[in-house]
Amino acid sequence: MQSVSNRYAQAVIIEVKEITNHEGTSYRVLLEQKEKKYSVKFSSLGDVTEAVKLRKK
Repeated sequence: MQSVSNRYAQAVIIEVKEITNHEGTSYRVLLEQKEKKYSVKFSSLGDVTEAVKLRKK
């Protein structure tokens, strides 16, 4: 998960889900970074395909 380390330094990975469908394999990663929380979707090659900032409770 070098791509996570490069883009979200100092982030803590909370959850990883592998998604496999007709489009291929991707990964949904939930992570926290200081006062921020993100839901990030990565392709199987490590490219970020979607990133959503969430409210941290």
